[in-house]
Amino acid sequence: MRLRLAIANGRDGQVLPIFAIFLVVLLGFAALTVDYGSWLKVRRDYQNAADAAALAGSGFLTRPISESKRTAARRAAWESLKTQLDLGIDPAALDDSNSSAAGELDAATGYRLWVSTPPIGAGAAYIGAYTSSTSRHLWVQVQKSNQAFFSRVLGMGDPMITAFATAGSF
Repeated sequence: MRLRLAIANGRDGQVLPIFAIFLVVLLGFAALTVDYGSWLKVRRDYQNAADAAALAGSGFLTRPISESKRTAARRAAWESLKTQLDLGIDPAALDDSNSSAAGELDAATGYRLWVSTPPIGAGAAYIGAYTSSTSRHLWVQVQKSNQAFFSRVLGMGDPMITAFATAGSF
């Protein structure tokens, strides 16, 4: 009698497929959470490096402002970035002018970096309003494409992580 009722209802064995589908969805969300957390941590690291570089260079921007002070500020920022990010480029090899609009690419590590005093010609990359030739501030931006671990399976590419800092006298 019991066998006949189970076959008539047809509900046996439905828990396993539902559990399997739910498990795949749950693991997908967990994987995206792990990736997102790692991206936030990397962005914080880049922000710390940009902040330290901007502060290292801004001490040179005293009155009266001159091109030699700006050059010293940029060199100090580059040295700070090299130390913190373990860059393969030599800051002394960079010219003493502002970074180009495309930034400086460190081929060894994959970082794209900008150091400018003031950020004239930075375009949309710089969101500040202080871009006159007499301003006394330093702008630093760090950008790198970071590897995704689990979200790559879902077709999401590697995200570009960017951090920037501005320091000086406003």
